[in-house]
Amino acid sequence: CPKSCIAYTGPYSNIDACTKCHTPRYNLDIFATTNSQSKVPQRQFKSIPIGPQLQALHRSDEGSIAMGHCWRETLRILQELNANGSVITDWEDIYHGSQYPEA
Repeated sequence: CPKSCIAYTGPYSNIDACTKCHTPRYNLDIFATTNSQSKVPQRQFKSIPIGPQLQALHRSDEGSIAMGHCWRETLRILQELNANGSVITDWEDIYHGSQYPEA
């Protein structure tokens, strides 16, 4: 949907208007001027597969070290919790939030 309500994939792949806001999927000006022959989406979403990106990061020593940040921070927080009776003294990163250990 041009307003980002839905993505026209899966069960929405064959519909011509958004099920939430009813905005047309295709550019109606182009559709009309081509005698209903050309269906040009009003908006497209480009994605970059994450797998090759992560593999590329691990190719260098610097990237590999950076990728271990989450593991190192989690280990440090768990050690602090064990040493301080389940109390965190400094809240300084995303890993200190309540949603991280629940994920």
